[in-house]
Amino acid sequence: MFLGIDIGGSKIAYALCQPSGEIVARWRRPTEASGDPATDLARMVADVRSLLAKSGLDDRKLLRVGVSVPGPLDRERQRVIRPPNLRGWESVPVVSLLAAEFGCPITLENDANAAALAEHRFGAGQGARDLAYLTMSTGVGAGLILGGRLHRGRSGNAGELGHTPVEWPGEPCACGLRGCLEAYVGGAALSLRLREHAPDDSQTLRLAGER
Repeated sequence: MFLGIDIGGSKIAYALCQPSGEIVARWRRPTEASGDPATDLARMVADVRSLLAKSGLDDRKLLRVGVSVPGPLDRERQRVIRPPNLRGWESVPVVSLLAAEFGCPITLENDANAAALAEHRFGAGQGARDLAYLTMSTGVGAGLILGGRLHRGRSGNAGELGHTPVEWPGEPCACGLRGCLEAYVGGAALSLRLREHAPDDSQTLRLAGER
């Protein structure tokens, strides 16, 4: 089995799949970041073992684990570096920590890049030599396939348009800067505006889970 873990600012999703890409089990829950990445990762390991047990499997059946996370990443050291939407994740060695638990190869990738690869291999981008995948979730990002290959850029964060300045001085952003695109169209920013401006009996608020 292959295991995918998608770590987001608002939710964490898990999927077990065959090498063909066929998903055999999945689960998701709110992120609920504690501020201590070791604690957060230990909880994820427990989640994975629970999912495996419910599927009648154990760690020995895992061939590889893929982890998608919000950027920025340090690909050389295989670390997550201060993602704006994961409180307390300053410089987290995700690969080494998970490898010690599961004893199989771990691949760490920016979440938008991982989604772009998935669309290119299994989804709407099959057969395309060039595509851009835009992700609009808690944060905002993009993954690029150019010439049939994932384009990471020199620092491994190509396509990360969420923190492109669009206004100055602009609204404060979770990254610590002001005027970023994400501060206007990211899910967290939109939820804040809904809570500030929509009436208490708003159907939109109810559907968005804000009431």
